Formats: sequence, C-alpha cells, structure tokens
Amino acid sequence: MLEGEAALQYADLTFKVEGDTIRAHKIILHERSEYFERMLRAKMRERQSNELVIEECRPAVFRIVIRFLYGGEVRELLTQDTAQDVLMAAERFQVAQLKETVEAYLSRQLDASNARQMRELAQRANAARLERVCAHFELRNLSQFVGDGDVPAMTESECLAVVARLFDAVAPAAQP
Repeated sequence: MLEGEAALQYADLTFKVEGDTIRAHKIILHERSEYFERMLRAKMRERQSNELVIEECRPAVFRIVIRFLYGGEVRELLTQDTAQDVLMAAERFQVAQLKETVEAYLSRQLDASNARQMRELAQRANAARLERVCAHFELRNLSQFVGDGDVPAMTESECLAVVARLFDAVAPAAQP
C-alpha cells in the first residue's frame, strides 16, 4: 500500500473489504506475511484473478495491517476502537511484529474496568504477552476483582486460573 498514483499503477492485487477496494503488491505481502505467502503460492481461484475478498474484517483494520506490512508506522493509527480488531487481524494474517505492537498498546490501556475483557481477547488472539500482563495486573489488583464494586467479581475458578497463568509465566524463569 504505497501512497501515490504511480505506486497504485503497479499494484497487482486488489482486496475487497466490506465494499472498499484496497490495492497492494503481491511481492510485499509474500515477503512479510506467512499467511499471504501461502495464499499467493496456492492454486486458488483468487490467485488467478488477483482479487481477494476479505471477510470479517473492517476496512480500517485491514488498512492498518497492510500499512504495517509495507513497513509503515501504525502506532498512531491504533485507538481503543481499532486495537482489539487489529490484534485479531494480526493473529489471523500471521503478522507477529504487528501483534507485538498491538499487545504493547493494549497493555498500556489496561485497567480494572477492562482487564477481564482484555484477558479474554488475549486468549482468543493467542497473545501470550498480553495475557501475562493481564494476569499480573489481575493478581496485583485481586481485591478489585473479587469484591463488590463497578467491576464484575471473578468467580473462584477465574481467580485460580489467573494465579495458575501467572505461575506458568514466571515458573520457567525461576528454574535453574
């Protein structure tokens, strides 16, 4: 997703994302994402037509993924509205460095009101670093999660799961 008319002139792949058209270059995607590499090597109808439909992804989110693959800085594009979807897209399209960038962003947004949701997101996205951060946060602030208040209380099994995840995260470092 290089900017400018000349760059678009040589784009050889078109994505259709919820009605939006996003143009890109196969070589860039092939080199920077295992997902796109496999897709472009496979003998799929989409490969022959040079047009791919991307489902279950908002155009704004997919543009962030593509921009990142082109080496663009995306931190300024991450918002509370897009970051969680970008994390899931980074997992889906196998863009590990983008996933790490988003995990760091979401870690800084963590608070008592969103910790449970963030932990569940981390589990769905296989985001181990974010899950560890959530486990540490929940353990440090356990009293907020088991008592009354604005935050829904954790069940006993959820509390034990947090402690177990934290133990798993720190146990390998403690072994000689």
